[in-house]
Amino acid sequence: MILSMKKNLFLTALALGCLLCACTPKDTPLPRARQKDITADESRIDRMFYDVYHNLTEELHSLMIVQDGKVIYEKYSHGHDEQEQHVLWSATKTFTATAVGFARQDGVLDVDDPILKFFREDEIPTPHDPRLDSVTVHHLLTMSSGIDDAAYNYEPEEDGTVDPVRALLGSPMRFSPGTRFAYNSNDSHLAGIIVSRATGRNLREYLDEKLLRPLGIREYDWLQDPAGHAIGGFGLYMRTESIAKMAQFMLQRGEWKGKRLLGEDWFDMAMTEQIYQGIGSPDLTEEKVARSHRDDDWGSGYGYQMWMNSGGRGCRLDGANGQFGIILPEKNAVVAITSKCWNTGMELKALWDDVYDQLGRTARFTPLTYEADGEPYDPATQYRNPILPGFYPDPSICRVGDDYYMVQSSFQYFPGIPVWHSTDLIHWESCGYVLDNPQELRFDRELMQFGIFAPHISYNPFNKKFYVVCTMVNGPLGTFFATSDDPLSGRWSRPVRLPDVFGIDPSFLFDTDGKAYLTTATGSESAGLKSAYPGENAIPMWEFDWEKGVTKGPFRVIARAGVHPEQHPSAFEGPHLYHLGDRYFLMCAEG
Repeated sequence: MILSMKKNLFLTALALGCLLCACTPKDTPLPRARQKDITADESRIDRMFYDVYHNLTEELHSLMIVQDGKVIYEKYSHGHDEQEQHVLWSATKTFTATAVGFARQDGVLDVDDPILKFFREDEIPTPHDPRLDSVTVHHLLTMSSGIDDAAYNYEPEEDGTVDPVRALLGSPMRFSPGTRFAYNSNDSHLAGIIVSRATGRNLREYLDEKLLRPLGIREYDWLQDPAGHAIGGFGLYMRTESIAKMAQFMLQRGEWKGKRLLGEDWFDMAMTEQIYQGIGSPDLTEEKVARSHRDDDWGSGYGYQMWMNSGGRGCRLDGANGQFGIILPEKNAVVAITSKCWNTGMELKALWDDVYDQLGRTARFTPLTYEADGEPYDPATQYRNPILPGFYPDPSICRVGDDYYMVQSSFQYFPGIPVWHSTDLIHWESCGYVLDNPQELRFDRELMQFGIFAPHISYNPFNKKFYVVCTMVNGPLGTFFATSDDPLSGRWSRPVRLPDVFGIDPSFLFDTDGKAYLTTATGSESAGLKSAYPGENAIPMWEFDWEKGVTKGPFRVIARAGVHPEQHPSAFEGPHLYHLGDRYFLMCAEG
């Protein structure tokens, strides 16, 4: 369908009064994240507007990001606002496909049903191409029906008659169903008409009850064809937040506010590749397919009226001129975009460059239920061990006032270094991670004995900052530290390397006189000493300038060999220096 035809359709619809009346009830808003809980760099995301506005033909109208179920970013360009019902163009198709999912759930159709079963005999052309008999709902949803895409223009015939069904079913067949991918708004419109036939209700009315009302989407318009069918391929006008709601609904795989609206099995089909865009090409090779999936946002597969994103980064609602609802399961996030862009490839590149990495990465776990025999414990007088069940080794805890903060090793897992908070040392709540940028966790060797080991958390009362110091074994960071003004916010600085520090298991002591010290564990020879026996260890110490974030002067060795040198101990681990009263104490594990 060429753009001028759509524009002509829009003007015709206005002239004929075919634009449906706007719903009077107001949309209900998505929850907003607290500013202190937002870790994304807003100024970096803002850059996407600059990158898109490279000339007068490219306009980014709005950008909304929802992560962990809350809006973390929202911006509108001049002349556009949160109340605007923006044209969705082909992003409408995903709504139509979802209506098919609801009709399937209601038992009135299936994706394997031949489409002709939903139409009267007098609506089916006689004679007709026999390939039309084998077209199924699945073929419509995957743009592989073979029905010509230019035979119906959504306007009355020259004699004034309106019969879109006969026009659509009478379109020529270009290829056998399922053998090629050919983007076709007529497929989408037929799918919407089939929903109406199967349910006995107009597509808009049916989807309003099943999906839009439950999502709190009340302010929208939907174009109709001359026969009164809601146009399934490009007829919706919605607010940016409504696009975000639809994407969030799909991210949550059919759940909304704790209630299941549509079964998960639908999203197993709709949000995964059902057909490859290059199917049927004579020169197709495995290498071309792999490269296309890696680099091409329009060549990474197509689901049910949805495009798969390149690089395995989820999927999206996609409309002409850059109307997007982008679903990013690996980020637990969705992005809604409205725009007037002719180069939508450039627009998506700006998204990947400016926005994607700012979203960090959220670990997601399947709920697990424990069952046990015996009397339940009394939480008023008893507590369970472990106090923090799961995979949390090498804990380090610091106390500030009545609050306790804890960090643990994360090895080569992402995100890195989990952070926890407690007021009683028994009940802990997650505060996020110190290392939440994939670029910070790069390793030279993929072996599990390397990675992030034995982080140490401490508090500097002189600048009121928390410090986590750690070693990335066999990685580019080496020994590094990160700081936070408030661990409860989940915000940590980017890691700062300490290039002069060697060894493992570093820890800080922020002394009462404002000085600070850093200790590690290492081999004696690494500390410049001649080993008394193979495997002898030492503990070097550096003074640390916390104002500049660097070590000061040369290190000195404060311990070596261990408690019983005659037994040739080795493998010092976790040295910690304390100042209690008028003495300094060194505590260390000795293997």
